[in-house]
Amino acid sequence: MPLPETFLKKSSQELVEIAWDVSPQDAIGLDRLLRHRQALAEQQGVEALVAATKQLVGATEWLGKVTRWLVIVTAILGASAAIDVGLKIWKGAH
Repeated sequence: MPLPETFLKKSSQELVEIAWDVSPQDAIGLDRLLRHRQALAEQQGVEALVAATKQLVGATEWLGKVTRWLVIVTAILGASAAIDVGLKIWKGAH
């Protein structure tokens, strides 16, 4: 037997309170409805978590690229400074 429309419009808390005063068949239907609502809520939570994780991965990849460029630039500046010091020492020796 399908649940009455009034049950579908009620909050989960109201359904729990109603479940004590209905027939066993209706109580089973209410239990299934509550479990379905819980599953939908969990699914929405999981979808939000997946979306947030994807954003975090994207941000981490971007930070990795920036870090690589910073390392490359730092290496170039370090090599430039080392060459400059080497040339000053070499010129000072002559």
